[in-house]
Amino acid sequence: MTITEDHVPGLIVCVFLLAVGIAVLWHGGREVRVTRRLRDHGVRTTATVIGHERGHTIDQPLYGYSDQQGGQFTLTPTDSHDTFTPVGDQADVLYLPEDPGTSRLAATEGTPWKIAPFAFMLGALLCFGAVAFAVTLLSDPAPLAPPAPQAPAPQAPADSSSASTSMFTTAVCAGILLLALTLPVLRITSFALLHRTGIHTEGVVVRRTDASQSAAWLVDFEDHDGRRIQFASRRVPKRAGARIPVVYHRDRPQQAENASWAPVLRANVPAVLLLLFLLTMIPTYL
Repeated sequence: MTITEDHVPGLIVCVFLLAVGIAVLWHGGREVRVTRRLRDHGVRTTATVIGHERGHTIDQPLYGYSDQQGGQFTLTPTDSHDTFTPVGDQADVLYLPEDPGTSRLAATEGTPWKIAPFAFMLGALLCFGAVAFAVTLLSDPAPLAPPAPQAPAPQAPADSSSASTSMFTTAVCAGILLLALTLPVLRITSFALLHRTGIHTEGVVVRRTDASQSAAWLVDFEDHDGRRIQFASRRVPKRAGARIPVVYHRDRPQQAENASWAPVLRANVPAVLLLLFLLTMIPTYL
């Protein structure tokens, strides 16, 4: 296997993708380490929403809490949702006793593997694609010298090397499509679990979050404790005053969703069918 000048641009791309993949994997691993330390050694305390910071769709809550020495700290959740948490709402947080500024929400961010899976999936996909591209690039060596003129010869059958390359390329494409297929499948299964185990109620569409930049609408409802909760969703009727079914986890009412199956299926089933179709077409083109 000889590396020539023609291979250099492709190998640079491979190295870049591999570096990005490793960085993403490192970030996912760091989140797992931090949340695991918080689970094993973290101190639990109560934080109160003291304000908001501007988010992509609606404002995100800013929590304030105190450590055991009376120091004041703030926490902006890293896991951003299309939700709104009013000022005065409280939530449990976990912080490290040796570093009180390192904290996570106990219910949604203080458990290992809740935030990291997407980082691991993306990092593995980038690393896998970089290695596969490099192997495919180097398996087709450039000729070392122009071939000498010779009499025409019968076409030789494909050797085992070509067959192995074709099988490897097929496996790479199938692996990438299967990884992509997990995203809509996970969305559907997670909604099914929420729909089966969550608390169902009714909400009212209030208004659009940002008429110029976002298609999300705000929905008001009361949770099981009688608190007014508000969340944003793009999967609701685009009309103020419309009533919709709402479902939420008992311990996380701020992360409520439209309880109707139709928007979830419309958003994810076409992607599943397309990816399955591409999987069946791989042998035809390779």
